[in-house]
Amino acid sequence: MAEKLLNSILSKSLEKLPKFSGTITDDVDKWIIDITHELNLVKLDDSHKLAVIQTYLDGDARRWYTNNLQMMHNWATFLRELRATFSSSFSKEAAIKQIGNRQQHINETVFHYYTDMMELANRIDHQMNDELKVAYLTTGLKISLKKEVLRNKPQTPAEFIKYAQDEEKLDSSITTQISNDNRLTIPIDYVASSVRSPLLRASNNLSSFRQQHRQSYYPSPQYYSANLTDNSLV
Repeated sequence: MAEKLLNSILSKSLEKLPKFSGTITDDVDKWIIDITHELNLVKLDDSHKLAVIQTYLDGDARRWYTNNLQMMHNWATFLRELRATFSSSFSKEAAIKQIGNRQQHINETVFHYYTDMMELANRIDHQMNDELKVAYLTTGLKISLKKEVLRNKPQTPAEFIKYAQDEEKLDSSITTQISNDNRLTIPIDYVASSVRSPLLRASNNLSSFRQQHRQSYYPSPQYYSANLTDNSLV
């Protein structure tokens, strides 16, 4: 039962995978990254990937695959030939421009930034050396993280993401601690008002008592006025 359910889930996942047509607007490198990622998620090995890949080709790309089927000895060959046939200089130029201008956003995690940059690097050149990848990654990194990462001198993207995430966690921890400390600090105005309020209430109560006491023992001006009027009539 469990195996049948798993196969059903995998089948539905495979149905949703993106197709590649080979048109001028298609980005072959991005499609390869996406399709490989999805096929890895459903745990297909390279031989099974090659067996099902025709399902995700359409138009010119499907015809190309059919005409060159005898060349597709393995998954690596398929990827190499697909890139050679459908790579676009326009797509590569766009990726170069994006990676050069890419900056980590204020609220963007290091992992999200890293993943995006690595995809751009693969679109430019899937064999780009580690030194150049690290240079791109470091250039766009947030200033608050860059100093510590540079101090560690990462040589590979794997080292970069480790150092950057370690610094990100430390930075987040310090920020949280400062925020908690600020919440624990009682404002001076609050302290002053806390002391002043009971005194003010006591003063008001005393004034009220005096007013009531005065009214009890001393007749009001209206009382005198009424008595004078009555006496004048006698």
